[in-house]
Amino acid sequence: MEWLAQGPNRLVVKGFRGVGKSWICSAFACWSWAMDPDKKIMVASGSAKRAGDFTTFVRQLLETWDVLEELRPQLDALRDSKLSFDVSGTSLAHAPSLSSLGIAGQLTGNRADIIIADDVETESNSDTPVKREKIAAHVREFPSILSPGGKIIFLGTDQSEQSLYRSLEGLGYHVRVWPVMYPDPGLAAALDLTLASTLRDELQADPSLAGQPTDPSRFPAEEIMMRQAELGRSRFQLQFQLDPRMSDQDRYPLRLSDLIVMHLDPDSAPETLVYGQRVAADVPCLGFAGDRYWTPTRVGDRWAPYQGKVLALDPAGRGKDETVAAVVGQLNGFLYLLEMRGWVGEGFSDATMGAVAEMAARYRVASVVIEANFGDGMVGRLLEPHLHRTGHHCAVEEIKHATQKERRILDTLEPVVQQHRLVVNQQVLMDDLRPIPNMPDSQQLPYRLAYQLSRLTRDRGCLRHDDRVDALAIAAAWWRDAMAQDAARRAKEAMSADLVAEFKRFDDAATRSLRERQGPNRGWLERAAGRARPAPGRRFARPGGQSPHWTPG
Repeated sequence: MEWLAQGPNRLVVKGFRGVGKSWICSAFACWSWAMDPDKKIMVASGSAKRAGDFTTFVRQLLETWDVLEELRPQLDALRDSKLSFDVSGTSLAHAPSLSSLGIAGQLTGNRADIIIADDVETESNSDTPVKREKIAAHVREFPSILSPGGKIIFLGTDQSEQSLYRSLEGLGYHVRVWPVMYPDPGLAAALDLTLASTLRDELQADPSLAGQPTDPSRFPAEEIMMRQAELGRSRFQLQFQLDPRMSDQDRYPLRLSDLIVMHLDPDSAPETLVYGQRVAADVPCLGFAGDRYWTPTRVGDRWAPYQGKVLALDPAGRGKDETVAAVVGQLNGFLYLLEMRGWVGEGFSDATMGAVAEMAARYRVASVVIEANFGDGMVGRLLEPHLHRTGHHCAVEEIKHATQKERRILDTLEPVVQQHRLVVNQQVLMDDLRPIPNMPDSQQLPYRLAYQLSRLTRDRGCLRHDDRVDALAIAAAWWRDAMAQDAARRAKEAMSADLVAEFKRFDDAATRSLRERQGPNRGWLERAAGRARPAPGRRFARPGGQSPHWTPG
């Protein structure tokens, strides 16, 4: 609030997701009218609905806070709607006290003393360079509609490494950053003076605060760890730590060393796995320098059937793209890549569809998931006859994607890989190195799964070929809900269930043996009528005396 009220006339507030930027700026708008009721404020957001929500909330503040009672619009106010209104006591003017519109709306003709750009950049309107350029063009209109001596305020969080907010620093805007945790020395040096002065002073006074939550009452350490696990390392650093650095570590978020590599069984897997750093020396690694494959340090003794298996199919035409099929099983929240095959230039021919159907039948998958962006449903129709010929009947489903491919793949795979929940069959990595027929050696590297995993970024077109990693992402997205399972807890539950079943089998065997000795199972009345009384002291008698439950005669 101090930065909004006392800062320069061109400023940027960059805070982590959920810090309350819009809430605080709404209170700042009310404070501005308390200082001067003639202030004209315009709010621009990524969508008209979002901007309207800002106006509605400010209107609610005026009605809720008694200290703002004098600013509440009168009942006979001519302008009082969700999109614009006049505060009480303002002078007659063409522009309302507060107006809202989407960033793509008509900015020309408006006038304002304060322009609040609240999340004008969103994930959907900034996923391509063309869209980012359109936002920048709209933003360049702000100085033209600003009154002399006015203020422009940007509220937002970086959505990409080429974020609009980063380019504003070169246009004379002053930036302040509020991360969710006190930055480590490296990040603190990168943020430099853009780090909020209060956080910077506290960190200089106590360097041990690095890594601690900046708002522990609302975002404690447990909540932060959960967000980091869900978003992945690079997105968390971008949207919660506001990290401006561009390094290979952030640019290439998927590392081969985060995988678990081992020989897998097509029907069952260990109930528990422990990720560790034991080098899989017999598998050549195509990652960056220092990257390598690791085998698990400990494998549970108990193995169980997979809780399900799915075949993901990424079809392609007869060009240089691949038609790729990936079989992924799931057990206790771990995903197991059992097999992956690719066909270059064969499209959806009978030979390719027959091979895919044979894979589905061999692994007895429950579903075949096909990306329908290519062929618009035709591939599924062509595959079904081949599935019938194999005698394996399973569901065939098609999905369509409307978001940028690279972002979609990383949003799906990054949390899974970085939590070491993806187990890859060692044979898959060996098959990944096999030469592709009728293709020069110099052109084969981009087709490798390991190459695509380690070189994938959020930039559009970062990979020449991404069919194999895309097929893996389709299968991983299918198991998204199952990833919430705790492997250790599920293994304990399975062991308890087996123990209960064993006790039941033992009890049934003992009861069956007793029934065989007693003869046919008769009713209690029949048994009572045909049974002789036991002799005293024999059945119910206590040692050394007669039983209290039976007396002679």
